[in-house]
Amino acid sequence: MTDHERSQLTPDGEARREAMLGELVGAMQRVHHGRRIRRRVASASALVAIFAGLAWVIGSQLSVGDPARPQFVERPQQPVPDAPTNERLIQMLDDDQLVALLAQLDRPAGIVRSEGEIWLTNAVTDAELGLTPPQPPDPSTM
Repeated sequence: MTDHERSQLTPDGEARREAMLGELVGAMQRVHHGRRIRRRVASASALVAIFAGLAWVIGSQLSVGDPARPQFVERPQQPVPDAPTNERLIQMLDDDQLVALLAQLDRPAGIVRSEGEIWLTNAVTDAELGLTPPQPPDPSTM
């Protein structure tokens, strides 16, 4: 018996073979359609996850102020002229001593403490008052 003879089917066998082929093609189309849908859903989910992650990272980097809490503007620091090392004196004062010393110098001021910030209620330095600070003596003339 040759291969050609084995491939010969009866008309009922041919009909059954055609029916089976139609069923197989339909089943394979459903499998491939389902696979395409699952791939598209997985890709869309991955993109949504990536964009959500980026939004979270960018959102956490932005500083959003609390509207219930007032925002304070950083005051610029006034430059302090350097004194020679041998003339530099540092004296520690408490709040009461500082207020009393400022009053003696005819520059009265109070001290305000609020939310970690400390400042004086009046201008007390020559620069703040628009005065020319006194010049230190020239060491060569001494």
